[in-house]
Amino acid sequence: MATEGGTFRTGGRLRSGFYHILIVVVSLLVTSQVGGTTCPQYVKTAASNCFSDYRTQLHSLQESDHALFSGVNVELLRSFCTTYNEALRCVQQLFDNCPPEADAQITESLKNQDAYGAHEELTQLCRDDMIYEVYARNQNCLQAVGGNSERCFENIMHTTVRLMQRIDSLPLQELCGDIKELIKCIKTGVLMKCSTEAAKIVEILVKPMVRRSTQCDYSIPSTTSKTMAAQVTRAPPRDKTEQYVSGENGAASIFQSHWLILFTLALLGL
Repeated sequence: MATEGGTFRTGGRLRSGFYHILIVVVSLLVTSQVGGTTCPQYVKTAASNCFSDYRTQLHSLQESDHALFSGVNVELLRSFCTTYNEALRCVQQLFDNCPPEADAQITESLKNQDAYGAHEELTQLCRDDMIYEVYARNQNCLQAVGGNSERCFENIMHTTVRLMQRIDSLPLQELCGDIKELIKCIKTGVLMKCSTEAAKIVEILVKPMVRRSTQCDYSIPSTTSKTMAAQVTRAPPRDKTEQYVSGENGAASIFQSHWLILFTLALLGL
């Protein structure tokens, strides 16, 4: 009988030890789900550092002798887009790994970045790797007519050529009309000496030059415009999509955490 009692006690200790280990594992999972395990101590600095390589490439692109639509070096374009996409992934990781309380710090840091408020314009340029091949085939011809293209920009937009120009003085409808006229002017010059393939990418190359350009509807006459419901001035998403604000990941995380906590309490009651 003593042996049976010893066996029961031993079995009880084994079960108790197993439950203890299981509870520790579940608790760690809950902690990682709720608070994130890789959130840096200085979130604002980390968010700014995400864009360090991008800022270097942006400076090189702005200092180039040519604009995007007038034949900038294709490798410079590739490097710019690569660092921009990497910066977005870096920021998205901060949103994913840090608690919701850190969102304001991350967003505040993003407001100091040159890409802030131009997400859609830059994403349309950098989302498709095929543009590099098309651009490389037409780079020389775009340069050959580049002088005319840049005159189109200066005459219609009434400003010098610079990437991500901010023209807030114009109402959106008037801005959209000017941009459509700009695209038409550049395309006309490109079609005279370059291929139709080169003309097709003019719109993609022009949009990043002017902020708010993606809020225009290019399928209708320039006398009307399509105003987006929200301005493009929000932070990158938490849920790794192209939408800027989403609480889906946070809600899912909390839901999963609640189930893990209930599971732990059930084990404690055994």
